[in-house]
Amino acid sequence: MPGFTQIPNEWVFDDPLWTSEKFTKPQAYIDLYKLAQYKPSIINKRGNIIHLKPGQLGWSQIELSKRWKRSLNWVRSLLNYLEESGHIVLQKSNVSSTITLLHWKEF
Repeated sequence: MPGFTQIPNEWVFDDPLWTSEKFTKPQAYIDLYKLAQYKPSIINKRGNIIHLKPGQLGWSQIELSKRWKRSLNWVRSLLNYLEESGHIVLQKSNVSSTITLLHWKEF
């Protein structure tokens, strides 16, 4: 069913409860939307400038592993699944992973 669900950051994602335990796969997928840029931006990773568009995020898989309290293999497996199923495009470098959410909507 098409639609859009608004979730207030300050009451859900910014609450310590959100990151208090290991993430489930659906929770990690939702978290990618929370972490995505909502406007064009630039991030600096180890001296490298990365340009991000809305719907993209520049987090390394190691950073996601720490945030989600999961192993690096778990994160890689989830990202591979999301890419193969047409939810994301993953661009890897030795500095970071740029994840593009394919179902991102700009409002």
